Amino acid sequence: MDWRIERSSKPVKAAMAAMVCDSQARLGTYQIGDFGSAQINRESLSMTALHECLHVFLFDLIAVAQDKSATPEQLDAAEHRVINVLERVLYGKVADK
Repeated sequence: MDWRIERSSKPVKAAMAAMVCDSQARLGTYQIGDFGSAQINRESLSMTALHECLHVFLFDLIAVAQDKSATPEQLDAAEHRVINVLERVLYGKVADK
């Protein structure tokens, strides 16, 4: 994707992690939090990382869907960007460039 991902040094409270997306800079900044009673292991860390990455992955689609001035074509294009990536991931194919 065309996003940069960086870690914030400030911890998030009352959450395992959090992601803040800056669409202009194409920057996703994540914060690590308190896992509470959840056990910290490879699986919980992987699932948390995936969850936060999905916020970035879906950011454009959600932004277009919430934009009252977006055209049906813009929404369709944003939706298909998500679908095309998921197709490649689910079928294990790398996009040809």
